[in-house]
Amino acid sequence: MKLTLRHGLECPPDVFWGKVFFDADYNQRLYTEALKCSEFEVVSQEGDPSKSITRLMRMTFRLDGSNLITKMFGASLTLSEDGNFEADQGRWVFELSPQKMTEKVGVSGEMRVESVASGGNELISEIDVRAKVLGVGSLIEQYIGDALTKGYGKSSDWTNKWLRDANLASESV
Repeated sequence: MKLTLRHGLECPPDVFWGKVFFDADYNQRLYTEALKCSEFEVVSQEGDPSKSITRLMRMTFRLDGSNLITKMFGASLTLSEDGNFEADQGRWVFELSPQKMTEKVGVSGEMRVESVASGGNELISEIDVRAKVLGVGSLIEQYIGDALTKGYGKSSDWTNKWLRDANLASESV
């Protein structure tokens, strides 16, 4: 299942990548406050946002899915996000892997910030959800796709509030 998610972003790309997306406090608060993760950790982060950054994060979400989802994954799901940012391309490329069923379920994608014709900026996320589970793969993909759509929407709202509160909404690096 392929998704393209678009959300308004109240800052230019250089501020988002240079002062927000890789900021430790921003990420801790985003995942624990906005996305309600019971556990969140930046396992490693190396590089400089003006060139390139690699980052590995781990987070645990509570599942509110059907009996099928909770039977397969349990009451919560721990994910690892392994990603790479290349400043010259202005995009974050990532893989999300569940702690359980790693060989059968995964998410990959890329994020970028683009200017929109009406003014302002948009965070665009192109995501590929894969579930290779006989008979129920499409149900799992739909659940994950819905959860990602909802989560990215919450993240967008929270990020724009964070930008305003940090006086970064109109700033440029």
